[in-house]
Amino acid sequence: IEACHSYGIEIHAWMSVFRVGYQGSSNTKLSVGMKKPEWRQISKNGLDYVANAYGDAFFVNPALPEVREFLLETYRYILENYDLDGFQLDYIRYPNKADGEEFGYDEYTLKLYKDKYGKDPKTFTSGSADYTQWVQFRADFVTEFVRSVKELIDEIRPDVYLGAAVAPGYANSLVNMNQDSVTWLKEGLIDIVFPMAYGTTDAVLRYIEETVAAAGEDVLIYAGVSDQGAEVFADQI
Repeated sequence: IEACHSYGIEIHAWMSVFRVGYQGSSNTKLSVGMKKPEWRQISKNGLDYVANAYGDAFFVNPALPEVREFLLETYRYILENYDLDGFQLDYIRYPNKADGEEFGYDEYTLKLYKDKYGKDPKTFTSGSADYTQWVQFRADFVTEFVRSVKELIDEIRPDVYLGAAVAPGYANSLVNMNQDSVTWLKEGLIDIVFPMAYGTTDAVLRYIEETVAAAGEDVLIYAGVSDQGAEVFADQI
C-alpha cells in the first residue's frame, strides 16, 4: 500500500463475499466453506456446492445472521488496519441459476419465507407472481448486506470508495442470481460499479451503455474485461 501510494496509485481491496472456497484448491481445508459447512447455501435439489469449471464452489448463505456478522467483522478489521482507497465486493449474489440448480432453499431461509407469507417456495412455478416474490425475498438479503457494508465504511472510513462487481445483464441478474444491483445504484449504496463485460469488444460497449442507463451520472463505471487473446484484450481496454 505504501509503495503504491508513493507513486499515486490507489489500492482497492477485492473481496469475494459469499463465494468462500472450492474443492480442488490447495487451500480448500482453510476455507470458510470447509470450516463452516452449516453456512453453505443449499440448492433446491439439496446440493451444498456449485459445480463449475474451477471446481465445486462453496457459497455462504446471506440470510444467516451469523454469516453477515462474520463478514462484517472481517471487513471492519481490514478497514481499521489498512490504508485502503477502495473496497470492492465480488460474488455479491447467490450462485447462478443454471443446469437445473437454484440456491437459497435451506431450511432456515424457507422457514423465514413460510413464516412471512404462509407458502412453500418449493411449490412455485418459475415466472409466477409467487416465484417473483421469492426471488425478491432472497435478493433483499444481498441488498441489505451491501447496505450494511456501506454503513460500516461510512462509520470507519468515509473516504473509501465502495465498489461492486455485477452481472451486466440487469434485466436477468435479479432472477438468475438474486442480484438487485439496479437498486444499489438507484439508492446510492455503491460508488463504483464494475460490470463484468466478459466477451467481445462489442459486448463491452453494450454493457457499458446498459450500465450508464441503469446507474445515471453519479456512479463511476469500470468494465471488467476477459482474456480473449492479446489483441482482443487490448481492444477491450
